[in-house]
Amino acid sequence: MKNTQMQKIKQISKSLYTLAFKSQKACLQDYLNFQSVIDLFARKKTAVLYYSQYEQASVAMKNKTRFVINVEELSQLPTQSLGFNLYRHIRQLGDGYDEFPNLKIGTDYDYINTHMFESHDVWHTVLGLKTTVRDEIYLQAFMAAQTPGYLSNLMCVLHLLGLLLFKPSKFTSRCRSVYGYYRCGKQAKLLFGVNWNQFLKTDLLTLRQDLRISMVT
Repeated sequence: MKNTQMQKIKQISKSLYTLAFKSQKACLQDYLNFQSVIDLFARKKTAVLYYSQYEQASVAMKNKTRFVINVEELSQLPTQSLGFNLYRHIRQLGDGYDEFPNLKIGTDYDYINTHMFESHDVWHTVLGLKTTVRDEIYLQAFMAAQTPGYLSNLMCVLHLLGLLLFKPSKFTSRCRSVYGYYRCGKQAKLLFGVNWNQFLKTDLLTLRQDLRISMVT
């Protein structure tokens, strides 16, 4: 029993390290391990109540709206559309969405986690972020401003601490950028609960304007 627990702790620690410092190598299991940490500290009712304040999020939780796509169909969309840019992002990752429909949804809290998994790469695309560790941290900074809890904040802190220790010359500029994406998240409309299926053909620049997303330079 103790050996099993130790193995689980090692797996979770490895996943946290991967997500903080080598996110381009992260797999679904890393995110599931990360979620197990969130569940230890999360006040599930608080998360549900937080999103219930917003009509868009409340409707999404009620309808359990899923985001499932055909990656190849995205490649046929207009080049300036959200869908085509999402296709390019997915091709950079070598990812697919075939594993997401198997995630089970029972409660509203289950839906919150599943929706965040399924829309993760859409958020990357909408924010113009690539698949590097740096850009993953920028996304976490944006999420820290838009989501309840402290795990996204923790990811940013771990990353910045790593820079301070091992690449101090990049620390100050990275702090500015992280804050820039946090401020961007504060100014933008809530992305949680957006039915992205409806916007795949929408011009990406137009969508960013509608969502009040200002590109961070």
